[in-house]
Amino acid sequence: MGDPDRLGALVLAREAERQRCLLATDVLGLEEILHPDLTYIHASGKRETRDTLLSTIRVGRIVYRHFDLFAIRCLPVSECTAILTGGLRTQFLICDESKLFEQEFTSVWTSQDQRPWQLISWQGTPSLPAALTARR
Repeated sequence: MGDPDRLGALVLAREAERQRCLLATDVLGLEEILHPDLTYIHASGKRETRDTLLSTIRVGRIVYRHFDLFAIRCLPVSECTAILTGGLRTQFLICDESKLFEQEFTSVWTSQDQRPWQLISWQGTPSLPAALTARR
């Protein structure tokens, strides 16, 4: 496997680009970043494919306002696969109602045939309240 630090930096750069596209409602940019076989599981448990997620964003059912990632860890598994884990605080509008949400996530990124890294899997889980996490 190549330099894990270099691979991790490439994946983190693509994640930053994904966030930029979400904040800008840049569906064309997201089409390049999201793998055709994407499975996206929201912290609510709702499962979406690449096409349904892009549609949700395109029609404005969800509008992202802010992202704050923390405790990010990138684990390159191979030259073409990496796992990203961490926490995410996000502010968004859903059905014109503003929400602020904190979650833990695991995402899987792939780079096939020398193409740029693409997100192929996302799983979000609501963060535990601070009082519970302090006991861990």
